[in-house]
Amino acid sequence: MRCLISKKRLGFVLCSGAFGILLTGVSLQAQVQHPPAKAAPAAESNRPSAPASESEKKAREEAEKKIQQLADRTQKLKTAKDYSEFLDSCKEVESLSLTDRHKKYLKSVSAWATGRRGELRLETAEQLKSAGTSQSKQAFESAMADLNVAVEVDANRWKSFQARGIAHVRLGNFKDGLADFNRVVELKPDHAAGWFNRAETQSRLGELDQALTDYNTALSFQPNDLEALNGRGHVLLALGQFEAAEADFKTIQRKLPRNSASLVNLSDLYQKMQKWELANEALENALKLDPADSSRIVALQRMAWLKSTCPIKEIREVEVAERMIREAMKAGGETPVHLDTLAAVLAAKGDFGSAKETVVRAIDLVENEPIQGDANEMKIRLTQYEENVPFEQGSGK
Repeated sequence: MRCLISKKRLGFVLCSGAFGILLTGVSLQAQVQHPPAKAAPAAESNRPSAPASESEKKAREEAEKKIQQLADRTQKLKTAKDYSEFLDSCKEVESLSLTDRHKKYLKSVSAWATGRRGELRLETAEQLKSAGTSQSKQAFESAMADLNVAVEVDANRWKSFQARGIAHVRLGNFKDGLADFNRVVELKPDHAAGWFNRAETQSRLGELDQALTDYNTALSFQPNDLEALNGRGHVLLALGQFEAAEADFKTIQRKLPRNSASLVNLSDLYQKMQKWELANEALENALKLDPADSSRIVALQRMAWLKSTCPIKEIREVEVAERMIREAMKAGGETPVHLDTLAAVLAAKGDFGSAKETVVRAIDLVENEPIQGDANEMKIRLTQYEENVPFEQGSGK
């Protein structure tokens, strides 16, 4: 599993395999605030063939007054409810006697407010997803509806494309998300988060060379961005560039010495390099940190995997591995990676019947995900368990 090394950005982690490289986590950087809408345009000079009646003059003055009130309110909007009420007011103003310039302004400011409401709804959806509620999908779809309106009206508002790209990714629409992030970097090429988001999505789709290029671009703007270093490290690991990946992960670990996720990332790297003692040491250090750290669940799963599949008998401790994976499952649920790890533990104990049943459950869960790459490795392990052969790292078995 890919571990995120901070909570400062919108992000989530999807389980993708029991060990080593995982490119399924997406930590997307969002631009939260739009600038306020511009002040309402001055009333244009209409030149009717006949003088306007008093009632027409009053209607236009009333319309101009309402438009200016809307413009003044743009500075004070904060919540999604505020934006909804503002949009209701915009609809009321539509029925008034508006000049063409006012109509254009009203259309523009309505699109802006809809986009801002979409971004705020996206934040709410993120919070619901983090809490594990079933309402998050509907919340993301609600945000998407607003953002679709925003980009349809203004195809040059890069912030709306960025927010919609995040919503697409959260809903599993990775190619659509990538298309939106392509638009972001086209419209705002100096915006580091645009390159970062595109890189994260490319890595999710397995486009590793392109992702590496975009991580490098993001880091050229923000060299100390630890999330970008983390993402690049995982891509380098996937590409077999172990020394470069180690440099990125060690940089993160130096800057965040008490962050267990950075230690888990190093352990993943060392397991791929078959440096078993270093992998074990990194996980032991991760588990010594604050038990309240959410990454502890991942560290428990990784240690269970290492202690049940490591070829070094001094490190293999199957009973300890079972205790750890069951603790992780109690805290984090029956995810595909947890079930896959439990299956490896059961196979190491010689309980191949339970191992087969457990990994089949993991495969079923993974195949319901938009990207199914991890199921292939699980199916290989299932074949081994059917032959009463436990999985062992580095041996091909």
